[in-house]
Amino acid sequence: TPMFHSAGVANMYAQMLVAGTHVICPGFEPDLVGRMIEEHRISVCVLVPTMINMFVNHPATAERDLSSWRLCLYAASPIPLALLHRAMTELPCDFTQGYGMTEMSPHCCQLSIADHRLGITGDDPDARRRLTSCGTPCIGVDVEIRRDDGSRCDPDEVGEITVRGPNMMPGYWNRPDETAAVITDDGWYRTGDLASMDRGGYVFIVDRAKDMIVSGGENVYTTEVENALASHPAVLELAVFGIPDERWGEAVHAEVVLKPGSATSPAELIEHCRATIGGFKVPRAIVVRDEALPKSGAGKILKREIRAPYWAHHDRQIT
Repeated sequence: TPMFHSAGVANMYAQMLVAGTHVICPGFEPDLVGRMIEEHRISVCVLVPTMINMFVNHPATAERDLSSWRLCLYAASPIPLALLHRAMTELPCDFTQGYGMTEMSPHCCQLSIADHRLGITGDDPDARRRLTSCGTPCIGVDVEIRRDDGSRCDPDEVGEITVRGPNMMPGYWNRPDETAAVITDDGWYRTGDLASMDRGGYVFIVDRAKDMIVSGGENVYTTEVENALASHPAVLELAVFGIPDERWGEAVHAEVVLKPGSATSPAELIEHCRATIGGFKVPRAIVVRDEALPKSGAGKILKREIRAPYWAHHDRQIT
């Protein structure tokens, strides 16, 4: 991950604290990363889900000696369950997931190595289900799921992730209005992420508040749709978002890039989704793209750039 990103710099400092050796590449390229792991006997990597996806789908990966690799830390966005299963099956390392944001320096939750192992090898349905979570609160960090009125949600009820701890920022530099909008009167930070928490304290992110689609009065969480699409064997990467629709207000829309040498149709992908999620959540249209989806410097897919042309002639990004 890039050094300007909290995931990159936090783990760089962590390696220094244990007198670890850094091997730094000039930018993410799956073949280069694989070669560096093999040649330098790398034991720990920090990646984001889009990087993991590119890595496991690169033809050279299967030929590499990756036996030194013992741990992959991943963060920055939810990972499709199908991709996580594949990575844990094909790569030799353990996995652990972090959830946080720059405002929390950055950690809030962690899905541990043990959680990953139990989810893959165990028979406990709760353990398998928790692979889709971002784990439990880190030591010293308080996490609550709150309703719009600030009250605490019941277990499994969707609300906004609200956090506090000694790692929390005092505010945005010289931006008092923006600070007041995200820090509550009782001193908690509003993340803007929608999630639920089960009775065991595991946090399940469903969407960014601004990415949630309201179609025909129903809330559609894009991560659920993306998980359904990502389970199709031909799909390499994808983005799901809402576009204007005269009848439904917003319609569920997806843009997909296929794996090299794969072929499928939008109709087939729609039917694949229909088999696993409710009908109102199924994309009404899917565009199969020839070029890669745009990404930020940290490797996150830039939905706002893909979505922008569909909303260009609307005053608001919601209907």
